[in-house]
Amino acid sequence: MKRINNKNVSKVMIKESASYSILLLEDVNFIDSHLKSSLLKNGHSIGHFTTNLNDLVEQVILHKTQVLIMSINQLGQKELSEIAKVNQLSPLPILILTQQVPSTVSDSSIKATIAQPFDDSRDLDELNNMILLAWENFKQWQISRIEHEETKAQLATRKLIDSARELIMQQKNLSKQSAELMLRKMSVDNRQTLVQAAENVISVCQLLKPKA
Repeated sequence: MKRINNKNVSKVMIKESASYSILLLEDVNFIDSHLKSSLLKNGHSIGHFTTNLNDLVEQVILHKTQVLIMSINQLGQKELSEIAKVNQLSPLPILILTQQVPSTVSDSSIKATIAQPFDDSRDLDELNNMILLAWENFKQWQISRIEHEETKAQLATRKLIDSARELIMQQKNLSKQSAELMLRKMSVDNRQTLVQAAENVISVCQLLKPKA
C-alpha cells in the first residue's frame, strides 16, 4: 500500500496534466462535494458519483471508469473487500482519501494510493498530483504482477522439461546430460518447441505406465 501525506504530495512534480473519467465514491451528498467541484475545475469528468459501496466492480465497468476515487471516513472490512474485487476483476488506479486506515492492512490485501482527505485548504495542483501518483503506483503494481506471472510460467516450464528429462533417464538409462540432448533432438526432429517435446514424452510415459 502506498500511503502519502500532504508533504509527500507537494514533492511530486507534475509537468503535464491529463483529464480522466472518474468514478467518485463519497460519504457526502454530491451537490455539497468540494472534492467533486475541484475535480471538475481540474478538467476531469465525473463519469459516475455514488455513495453506494455495493457492486463496485459493476459500477467501474458500467461507467468505463479510468480512475476510482474514494473519499470515505473509514477504510473498513467492507471497503477492503470491494477494493480487492476491483483489483482482481477490473484493475485500475485507486485513490483513497481517508483518515482511518486499519493497522492490519497490508500490501497483499489492497493496492491503492492512500492520502489525507481533500478539503478547501488544499489546492488543485495537489489534487492532480495525487491522481497522477495513483496512476504511477498502479503502473508499478501492474509491472510487478506481470513479472510475477512470467516467473511462475518460467518455473512451470522448467519443471515440465525436468520431469521429461528424468523420465528419459529412467527409460533409456541415460545420464542427465544425454537425456537433455535426446529431448532437444526430439524437439528439432519433430519441429516442436522444447516444452511440446517434453509434454509428448510425459504423455507417452503415462500411457505406457502399467495400470495398478
